[in-house]
Amino acid sequence: MLIRAAGFNPAALIIEQINIVMAVKKFHWFLIIFFIIISCEKEVTLHLNSQSKLTFNCILNPDSTIHATLTQSRGLNDTGDFMNIEGAEIKLFENTNFLGAMNDRGNGKYSFNYKPLPGQTYNVEIAKKNYPKATAQTTVPQGVKIEFVQKVEEPDEYNRLLTEIKINDSTGSNYYWYYTYSINIELNYKYISSLYSLYSPYFDDFNKTIEPESRYGYYYSQMVRIEDKNNDGQILSWGIYKRIDDRYRIYYVVLETDQHYDKYLKSSVQMRMLEDETIPLNEPIQIYSNIENGYGIFGANIISVLR
Repeated sequence: MLIRAAGFNPAALIIEQINIVMAVKKFHWFLIIFFIIISCEKEVTLHLNSQSKLTFNCILNPDSTIHATLTQSRGLNDTGDFMNIEGAEIKLFENTNFLGAMNDRGNGKYSFNYKPLPGQTYNVEIAKKNYPKATAQTTVPQGVKIEFVQKVEEPDEYNRLLTEIKINDSTGSNYYWYYTYSINIELNYKYISSLYSLYSPYFDDFNKTIEPESRYGYYYSQMVRIEDKNNDGQILSWGIYKRIDDRYRIYYVVLETDQHYDKYLKSSVQMRMLEDETIPLNEPIQIYSNIENGYGIFGANIISVLR
């Protein structure tokens, strides 16, 4: 079952499909929040007693209205939870047009009842007394055709179906990510895949780890990044085994991201690998941020899902 998140209309689908999309969106926010936990750092040298700034986190998706969180950054010697910021004025712009101010929902959560449009550029201005004004910009991906092609009619001895994932890349710089997760139906428990033994000449090897006992002698940690750098405008493809198991709902997800969310995800994966001691501590890794005079991420993506 293929669901294209861009242009998704819940009213037009059956209840099962709505539940699938909601599960994907909830997990995607879980993924964002998982990485955001350490996202109050920026690609600059950190100081123990730096000035507190606003930390704004918001990922735009044409399938969803706009949601964001706002907290206060803290120094490396501070402990405890991040302080939620309420009462801030957060202005949104589509290209040069003022859309309006986000609604304060309390506890550092903000929302705006508008679905971003593919290919459009969005700016945000965040103002709060006693903090420097923060700004950011992102462009929602235009959206490319992503196909999940079943290559066999019957499952193999391990109850799997060989499936090809094909990205019909458009010309220009584009950014793609792949990951999977499953939900135990009985326990309602999410399991996030963190190791991927896959092959494709289009994969970025930044998170590739040698493992002789794996299928190809290596694996990718956390997520898989797909590059079009030397294959601009071509079909980027790879094969997976789609598992059939009545105990689980299994989701295969492809993200098309903007450049900022791409850098954010890449630095977050590197940070996770460092924490897991998958990569040596050569130098500190800091989570990417595109918030001027602040921290966090203002990015965009389009989600395609196979269940």
